[in-house]
Amino acid sequence: MDKEHVPFLNHDVIAKIFRHINSRTLSKCAQVCSLWYEISVAEKERRTSILWTLKVYSPSNEYSVMESELFNALENIPIQPAFCIASMTIPLFKDFKKYFPSFGSTEHKNKKQRLGEDVRKGTYLNKVKHTALAAFLPKNCPVAFTVASRILGCNADCKPIKIDGCPAISAVYIPEVPGVKVSYFRMHKRNYNLSRFLAKNSPVKCILIFIPRGSEYSNKLIQTLRLDNKDLKMAVGGAFVEHTESFLGYVTAFSGPNIEAASVVIHMNDGKEEIMAKFGTFQETGLLNHKCFAYMFHSDKCSFFCDRKPEIFEKEIFSEMYPNVPLFGIYSYRKLGCNYLPNFPKEKILKAGKFVENRRGFFYSDVSVVVLISLKAK
Repeated sequence: MDKEHVPFLNHDVIAKIFRHINSRTLSKCAQVCSLWYEISVAEKERRTSILWTLKVYSPSNEYSVMESELFNALENIPIQPAFCIASMTIPLFKDFKKYFPSFGSTEHKNKKQRLGEDVRKGTYLNKVKHTALAAFLPKNCPVAFTVASRILGCNADCKPIKIDGCPAISAVYIPEVPGVKVSYFRMHKRNYNLSRFLAKNSPVKCILIFIPRGSEYSNKLIQTLRLDNKDLKMAVGGAFVEHTESFLGYVTAFSGPNIEAASVVIHMNDGKEEIMAKFGTFQETGLLNHKCFAYMFHSDKCSFFCDRKPEIFEKEIFSEMYPNVPLFGIYSYRKLGCNYLPNFPKEKILKAGKFVENRRGFFYSDVSVVVLISLKAK
């Protein structure tokens, strides 16, 4: 807008108008004059909601509809995200250009060989991440990006949805909240030890770990985690996935005085009452008194166990108990996690859901791990 033609409106009127425009437009308004800048900044600071997008390709639509719908959603995000955690299914990742025509050409003389090399090096994944999300988010907003065979997204009604075998992308946007820090650590051969990373961001309340299948450094990573954190005073969840932008995987850490987290392990032989008891412990931690979201590392083997009734699914139980808490996640054959409940008496932990302290190992093949993350935002 031309500064010479800025309409004269009082502070309250402008503030009411600014409440109804997206974050991208607010940034433009902040450049008009000092008053608009002041109100724009105040409005951005007021917006501390946890938001998300889920886009699933529908066979009834044109391929490019998926791209336009996602871009429209990203352009109209009301908050200015400080961090983004995203996951994509394999069908969309492999045929990304089909659904996103704006994606640069990946044609090569030896297409399959070159594409495979790009995937191994992470260059293809980085291009996909940039086209789908990063280009529309603030430059100072890191994107933790994962490709998995099956993902768990959340629709507009805050209902978790499993996406299996079709093109889809899910993303959760974490707002900028004073006293909350979200850090991103890419692991590589020379630096897979979390010691320095955790010390630098201390006190860490929660870590989410994503490791590509077959990573030879996974056991060393967990060993260093256990040795440096014998009491393990943090929530931990993680899994093996198809691809990450780092060859050895990445870790997302949540730290700061205004963030808290809890994690629980659900076993395949847990019945509905036991699962509800474990999820019920979240209520006594105080985390649900603030803005929350949950991330589930779900077992990929649930359907193969005859001793579990088909109707018992962790995501449905969680959604029934906490309908206003968005739930995201991935499905994996191998997960890692621990039982950790802050501000919770030890004797209660052992009674609620038959929790067992874990000190010897973190990897599980037949469990689900649920991490609840709470932001103390206004």
